Amino acid sequence: MVLKSVGRGADTGGCAISVVRARKTVRDFPIMLTRRSLLAATTAALSAFTATPALAQSTEPESATTTTSTATTTTTVAATQTGSTTTTSSTSSSSTSSTSSTSVPKSTTTTIATTAHQITLDIAFPTDKRAGYSEGYYSPRTGHIHQATDLMGPKMYKLYAAVAGTACTVGGVEAAPPSWGYSVSICGDDGRKYNYLHVNNDNPGTDDALGGPEYAFAPGIRKGVRVARGQWIGYMGDSGNSEGTAPHLHFEIEDPSIIDPYGTHKVNPYHSLQAARARNDYPPDPGMPAFEPVDRLAGADRVETATLLSRAAFPNAAQVVIASSTSVADAMAAGPLAASTNGPVLITPPTGLDPRVAAEIRRLGATTATVIGGTTALGPQVETDLATAGVTTLTRVAGADRYDTAVKAAERVWGQKPAAQRKAVIALGNHPDPARAWPDALTAGYLGSLTGAPVLLVGLTGATPGTLGALDGISSATIIGG
Repeated sequence: MVLKSVGRGADTGGCAISVVRARKTVRDFPIMLTRRSLLAATTAALSAFTATPALAQSTEPESATTTTSTATTTTTVAATQTGSTTTTSSTSSSSTSSTSSTSVPKSTTTTIATTAHQITLDIAFPTDKRAGYSEGYYSPRTGHIHQATDLMGPKMYKLYAAVAGTACTVGGVEAAPPSWGYSVSICGDDGRKYNYLHVNNDNPGTDDALGGPEYAFAPGIRKGVRVARGQWIGYMGDSGNSEGTAPHLHFEIEDPSIIDPYGTHKVNPYHSLQAARARNDYPPDPGMPAFEPVDRLAGADRVETATLLSRAAFPNAAQVVIASSTSVADAMAAGPLAASTNGPVLITPPTGLDPRVAAEIRRLGATTATVIGGTTALGPQVETDLATAGVTTLTRVAGADRYDTAVKAAERVWGQKPAAQRKAVIALGNHPDPARAWPDALTAGYLGSLTGAPVLLVGLTGATPGTLGALDGISSATIIGG
């Protein structure tokens, strides 16, 4: 297990776990993942187009041309040993044609009989309007054809949702980034999927690959959330197998209703980008968020504030996690568990379910609830009230004390993952000074929710046997605090 310590300031009492201090602070959002993916081999899957029956292949000793007519569309792409391409085109409607050819040794010609991938879609421009790009769909890559458009710009150019939809994939948060680095996929309301690859992984002004999700994705972007057209979703970068190249956004569009020249379902984004640029379809204030980045949500008390947060983040949710409004430790452990179910944490007094919480559960349409803590933290009346609010499946996660409860919550977050794939965030669970008993755990709860790592609590003098047992064999743990 890799142990890393994050924090600075007063010592919290000498946790009995040996640690190696990281360079980052909590302020810098340290994400304890591998430094970068090591250029994983993806070419075998992507090169499958060469075996597609729709492709007729031949070998040309010199050059290749591309011809378009109203009767049949035939596109010829030549890929040489040096990686160059040659195309020619003609448009019969204007009765003119143009031809260009380049002598290339040992080129391979692929004849294509489809133009379904050349459609123009109604999208918002996906990044800052100053980004540069060119036609790159047919460009050869190692073992495959590009089938995307690269939009070039400096790191930290903001990325925007091309269409309204759901963030169906946020790569590099719950697990180490794949070979293409941090990424976001928007499953659009139009039935298409919009892929953003090589999202930033560096701290601003560096190439350290240690930026983490804070400098990869916009606030609130996580798997399953709704996004509006033009909403800020992340930052341009050079992560994954783009390290060592100029920063850019690799922008793909997948459309299951079409077959592209290579037997897959990828639309050529170039024409849609051109159309967006022609009509100035850029997000408001290019380079700035498409919405106000700071908002205040405040209720009359902590219970109401939690319901307002739920309302702002979740149009609906099948599951909720209920914690005590008087037990900070249980609420901190509840955060990553709620995130793993894509639902909110709601808090209530120990004696029963607050009516505002019951109303929020009904609004969400939640039918499953997990109660954190024993009957002292949340009494039996809470369970009765949850049933009245429409909950049909209820589970209580409780241990002998706050440390044991955190362990049991962690086990639910980890689920069936083998120990080697588990990670955790460790924070102080108690302190004689009440003002010191919760700040580290609060930070740990957010970090754990963001990275899929549950919070485990320790005391001033060390960890309980149960906590040590939970840590045994896991891949990594991040300690929050000095």
